[in-house]
Amino acid sequence: MPRVDLQKYNKKVENPFAILWRLVCYFKHCRLLLTAAMLSILAYVAATIGAAYCMKPLTNLLESSGAAPNETYAKYISLILGLAGLYLLSALTNYLLNRLMLECSAIIMKQLRTELFDTMQRQPVRFFDENKTGALMSYYTSDIEATNELLQHSITQLAISITSLLGTIGMMLALSMRLFAIMVVLGAIVVLVVRVTTKISKRTYASQQRLTAAVSGYMEEMITGQRDVKVFTHEKEVMEQFDVINQDLCKASTTATTVTSMVGPILNNLSHIFYAITCAVGVLWLTGEGAGGILIGFLQYVRTFADRVSQISEQFNALMMALAGAERIFGILDLPPEEDQGQVTLEQKGDDYHWRMPDGTLVPLRGDVRFDHVDFAYVPEKPVLLTFDDGYRSSLTLLPALLERYGAYAVVAPVGSYCDAALQDDDGSPHSSMRWEDMAQAALELPRITLANHSYALHSIRPRLGCSRLPGESREHWQQIFLEDTEKMQRAMEDICGSAPYIYAYPYGSVPEGADALLRQQGFAMTFSCYERPCVLRQGDRDGLFSMGRFNRDGRLQSADFLDRWEEKQ
Repeated sequence: MPRVDLQKYNKKVENPFAILWRLVCYFKHCRLLLTAAMLSILAYVAATIGAAYCMKPLTNLLESSGAAPNETYAKYISLILGLAGLYLLSALTNYLLNRLMLECSAIIMKQLRTELFDTMQRQPVRFFDENKTGALMSYYTSDIEATNELLQHSITQLAISITSLLGTIGMMLALSMRLFAIMVVLGAIVVLVVRVTTKISKRTYASQQRLTAAVSGYMEEMITGQRDVKVFTHEKEVMEQFDVINQDLCKASTTATTVTSMVGPILNNLSHIFYAITCAVGVLWLTGEGAGGILIGFLQYVRTFADRVSQISEQFNALMMALAGAERIFGILDLPPEEDQGQVTLEQKGDDYHWRMPDGTLVPLRGDVRFDHVDFAYVPEKPVLLTFDDGYRSSLTLLPALLERYGAYAVVAPVGSYCDAALQDDDGSPHSSMRWEDMAQAALELPRITLANHSYALHSIRPRLGCSRLPGESREHWQQIFLEDTEKMQRAMEDICGSAPYIYAYPYGSVPEGADALLRQQGFAMTFSCYERPCVLRQGDRDGLFSMGRFNRDGRLQSADFLDRWEEKQ
């Protein structure tokens, strides 16, 4: 099965609310609670709109002079009591709505976690080998939490705001067509501002989510490989790389917050301007009896309109972050499951045995097994393969005699650029690098030594550690550099030695995500990392030959300490 690339499935969505709609569809798992929540929203909006409408008759009552004092007083008390009842109703329905949405979000989160876990369980083992644990865990943590925040609060406020805006617009039309025409023009400005900031915020928060996963993945990799870092004294280089990706995350978070935090002040200032313009125009346009009540009532709806827009801006940060997180979750849910190829079972029919194939056909079990040119021997309790990286000339001057003495075999992995430099190195130092002609001699005359590819020019700690992917570097650019370097070394070794190596030793033992898959496509049959772990090989399991662990012996490490560490890992 080909490698599963998570980035492939995290496609950019032109309309972020398409993701929101897909999330809203999950409310089907709690239809009854959703129905009650919608009724609560309608009751809440009706109460708030009704309270605003009461300002019109209250203002007209205060302006009237022809009514009897007792009659005016009775109407005044009735209006005040009506306002109090509407405000109490809005408070109760708001509380009920929050409780209902809390239960709805819990049910939906349970369903999303179940689907996410089930989808990952259906992925091939290669999926987990080629995607870092920290990156996968971020789907269950930051992305799920952001989505939960959207369901509990942002969607509720969005539903209230939309419903209230529709009701407010209807009441504005009923009060004054002239004043509403002004609001149409001013509202178009609001829509334009929200549309622009939504597009920008979606992009910035998506970048923030990706960098958060990168930081988590890098930390997980460094924690698991801390022993290797210590052995090779790469603490400084590892810290420098972490500072780079951590700084990128800081910049992305700052940018995302800065962009979205601009929405609130802009919309709030616009609402104040709208209020002032409406008040000024209303004084000039509205005349006659009841004009004051119409103006005051309309201004109340302008305030309600502005409040709803302001509530949207307050939930904007959480909304954009949640949409980016939800998009990543849906990207995982859209992954195709591992194809079930079926299984072959052994069945007995009478005295005969048959293989039942996946398609149901029966194949007779034959017993004409023949052993030809087969030797039997005891396998050592702990077989050992020696590996020597970088290609020092001591691998040719000192190693062959030792291998012959102990009946051992070794893999020597030279670096192409080191061989180039050695062409001008004539001092004959046993610690200098191998020359290209030395490699040709080793291939012809040293049967106990197998040559491997250790990169051509990627054996360095700057700007990248070995063949690792740089923070922020595109996968396509990294693949191009990695493949070009590997192919260059393969061609050089084939020209010199007569055949290309089938073993690749990762520079500095760093195994980038997806590198094994690329090397497998190039024809490599084995790769070595620097992870200290015993290698378990099973018959027919070719994947076990990739990213094999090694026990690293540094010149500064005493033999007793090395053997103790080796025994601990067995």
